[in-house]
Amino acid sequence: MQNLQNDRDREITKSLLGAVDFLSDTIGAGWVGFDFSIKEYADRLDDDLSSAFREYTNALKAAGEKGETHPKEKIRRAALLDLASRMNNPDVTLFVNAIIHAQENSLNIYQTLRSQSRELHEKLSSM
Repeated sequence: MQNLQNDRDREITKSLLGAVDFLSDTIGAGWVGFDFSIKEYADRLDDDLSSAFREYTNALKAAGEKGETHPKEKIRRAALLDLASRMNNPDVTLFVNAIIHAQENSLNIYQTLRSQSRELHEKLSSM
């Protein structure tokens, strides 16, 4: 049973690395912002992570359609935390926490993504 969880975690981490690289490429090129980049990634793939990304973008869209008065950052934060909870993967949780930290502290999201990419590459190469 533990092997199945380890295999699942490894696959999610590999997907997350691809997602982080995609996000950093699109954001770094100045094409789109974080939320749209997440949507673009989710639209291109069909795996557990892209499904969770679709749910994240749907939550943002639903909040906008409801005319929620909460600041967008609070809605984004709640949707990101929900994504981490649904995925139940330590690397996704670290990613979500890094993104939230960057957004709440007005840090460069591109640099945050590049840092996450390096960490994920290192982790996968040691597995």
